[in-house]
Amino acid sequence: MSESCQLKENPSNQSGGFTLLEIMIAVSILAIALVAVLRSQTHGLDMAADSQVSTRSALLAQEKIADVQAAIASGETNVDGSGDFGDELPSFGWKVESEPSTVKNLLKVTVTVTYADGNKEREFASVQYFYVPEESF
Repeated sequence: MSESCQLKENPSNQSGGFTLLEIMIAVSILAIALVAVLRSQTHGLDMAADSQVSTRSALLAQEKIADVQAAIASGETNVDGSGDFGDELPSFGWKVESEPSTVKNLLKVTVTVTYADGNKEREFASVQYFYVPEESF
């Protein structure tokens, strides 16, 4: 009786780990996902900063409009001018231009708030019409 000796693979001898290729693919997918997340985070921060500038510009324009309204109410008709908002807001400036409108007794006032910081320049303009008695013109 001749028995042939055969080697049988024992399933317990096989390694259950990952191959190098599987690990490289997993790391690549993780890196791509991380780059996308970081890019969206940066974009979100830029949008928040732009929103803050827009909101501040609108509030500063509203403040200047209130100043113009008070000047007109006190009888002043020349409300034109320009300037800045001081050391507290050095990147912001303002300009007020007025002109008679096509409607009698209305003064068209344009308030422009500018923002300049480095290579970013933004402008916010608001146009208001104020009633001015005829004797003031």
